[in-house]
Amino acid sequence: MKSISRIDQPEKNNHGFYVRVSFRGQQHRKFFSDAKYGGDEGALDAAIAYRNSLERDLGKPHTDRMVLAPKDKKRAGVRRIQKTRRKNGKVYTYDVYEVQWCPEPRKVERQFFYVNTLGEHEARRRAYELRRAKERQIYGRAFGESPHPPDF
Repeated sequence: MKSISRIDQPEKNNHGFYVRVSFRGQQHRKFFSDAKYGGDEGALDAAIAYRNSLERDLGKPHTDRMVLAPKDKKRAGVRRIQKTRRKNGKVYTYDVYEVQWCPEPRKVERQFFYVNTLGEHEARRRAYELRRAKERQIYGRAFGESPHPPDF
């Protein structure tokens, strides 16, 4: 179960579930003791409820996949790099925006937007637009979007 671990230390009489949630550079940890919650089922229920509530409050999508979110103004999964190709013994270098996403666990896909073809602004705009679309497809929403629809 993601973000929840079972702790059994008989020598210390320490049994329960440990919740660890990391998101945007913040780490949250809490231990749920079997003794305090009336057994392992009660401790697990409390740990799951805490994890779900914490993820919702932090804006972290609940998924079994690893979630990376930007710590600053940059967008996770988008980077500007120089791509190098060799052709007929010559080396060609291209400035590109690379977009990465994981459509399923242990599978990474990439798409490149060439700065020399599209221009700096358009290449960056298209890269961010694609990354947000992939976040919506994978997580149900893009980072920065509210998990709840607005009230009208």
